[in-house]
Amino acid sequence: MGFTLVMMAAAPLATEQQQCLLQALETATADTTVAQLRQQCAETVDSSTVVAARHDPNVREPHESALEQRIEDEQRLMGSDFSLTAHRNNYILPFTYNDTPNQAPFDPDELPLQRSEIKFQFSFKLPLTVPLFSDSGRLFFAYTNQSWWQAYNTDHSAPFRETNHEPELFWAQKVDWTLGDWKLPVVGFGINHQSNGQNGDKSRSWNRLVGTAVFEQGDWTVAATGWYRLPEDEKQSPQDTRGDDNPDITDYLGYGELGVIYKYQEHTFMGQFRNNLDVKDNRGSAELGWTFPLGNKVRGYVQYFYGYGESLIDYNVKTNRIGVGLEMTPIL
Repeated sequence: MGFTLVMMAAAPLATEQQQCLLQALETATADTTVAQLRQQCAETVDSSTVVAARHDPNVREPHESALEQRIEDEQRLMGSDFSLTAHRNNYILPFTYNDTPNQAPFDPDELPLQRSEIKFQFSFKLPLTVPLFSDSGRLFFAYTNQSWWQAYNTDHSAPFRETNHEPELFWAQKVDWTLGDWKLPVVGFGINHQSNGQNGDKSRSWNRLVGTAVFEQGDWTVAATGWYRLPEDEKQSPQDTRGDDNPDITDYLGYGELGVIYKYQEHTFMGQFRNNLDVKDNRGSAELGWTFPLGNKVRGYVQYFYGYGESLIDYNVKTNRIGVGLEMTPIL
């Protein structure tokens, strides 16, 4: 499923361009046209957006946490008319190694799986509304694509073994609460669909109502996420296009996850943990990540996954995978 510590920054009440227009009206001369003011503010906003995009993620203001910096940067970018921003981290791992690939869904004569493959994730979000009710809440659409590509399996046309599509609609709200020494700056809730786009016995999908609370203390950020799976009718046959593809998925993926991030200078350490909390038949997973600077544009990324549910096709099969590659947009 990929790393799901989701940052959900909400934009200020007025967009950056609207704020600029209001300020410009106060000082404009009588012969200044609205078109001139719009052009002036458009240039100002474009310039500030470029500055925000070039902001060094490793340089923070004094006493500013990594999460506060992320929210501030997103607010700058979302002041522009088209504010497409990263949702989860975007990365590519050109080399991953899984010591026990799941051959069961595939004919071993047609596609004998290799242990080495490419894994990548593409994720973005887009605000759908101006802030409502207050200056700190907003509705977002997000989409995440995670793929596993048998690129080195050239004898069998190097196919994509699995691709998971995850569109979601969620409300993000800044709250600025405290819990002891921890701050609770952001909460969110929404609806999430995840599927692998397959049919027949390879089809996997589920729909969830999801709630998230994001906590932070200094260089630590913790996201606690819980979900309720929306029920589906039972399939009449394995080939039935309607009905539940995977009725036991919560036995393996549980009802929530805990994401942890620690920033140490220019290094970021990440962990995502799931468990079904079933004492008799306990199952879960752990995904660990480390990113480090390689230049101004990208970061190195090492990822390790162990357990159930790395992908939907493997939700009920244990995976043990390590991968190395590049991270293009960081979590924090």
